[in-house]
Amino acid sequence: MLCCNDPQFEVWHSDSNSGLRQPKHVRLMADGVELCNDVQLVEWQANPVQVRLCPECWVSGCASGGYVDVTRLGDRVLWCPVIFDEVDDFARHRYRLLDALLEHGGAFFSSTLWEQWHKKFNIIPAFEALPQMRRRNAMAVWLAELRNACGFFSTDFLLDRLNEQSICSMRSSLESALDVLTRINHWFGEALDRPIEGSLVRSSALKAQPEEIYVETEGTPAWTPYLQRGEEIFVAFGPDWVIDRAVPLDES
Repeated sequence: MLCCNDPQFEVWHSDSNSGLRQPKHVRLMADGVELCNDVQLVEWQANPVQVRLCPECWVSGCASGGYVDVTRLGDRVLWCPVIFDEVDDFARHRYRLLDALLEHGGAFFSSTLWEQWHKKFNIIPAFEALPQMRRRNAMAVWLAELRNACGFFSTDFLLDRLNEQSICSMRSSLESALDVLTRINHWFGEALDRPIEGSLVRSSALKAQPEEIYVETEGTPAWTPYLQRGEEIFVAFGPDWVIDRAVPLDES
């Protein structure tokens, strides 16, 4: 995920001549990435939220793509990919992730920063007004990290493809690691709308061991799907970030 420690607002003027709703725009930038092309025109009360608006009419929903689910977890605000039925081609096209975040799988900000934005732009909801992160949101980020790490072109049936192409794991046997993945995926899917407990922290702070699964494709890439501490399993968003509440896999 993209950790946005120092995002900036930039005022800019559009080249469109189609009757703008306002003459100037305020975009959100982070690490050279445009996350939103006008924070003042986005319909923040909707979820998913279209943060990349049509540059001609500036009306939410006019163009396809540029969507995120805006959620909170602990003291973080997360922009997550929208998860939808894998065979729903319309939803896949309509609600696809903001292009600028495809290589990151999502983005997150501190609650302190978000509250400052809320005070600066009343249209941005307060941190406590945001929906709590749910399992569907965590699953969407988790699968996006797999897609990016392994060079897959989409999130369609990713775990099936991983089972076919994985060649080894770093800490445990491949069979054991894939079994844990299956159980995590089941835990996500059995209650997609159940809130996630815990916080998003750096993996190094958890004092748990990362599992890496290597894939038989160009460059032999590795994915870090979870960390393990004794019998406890923690869902990881790539090698650097992890949810600090263990997944109760024995209840799945």
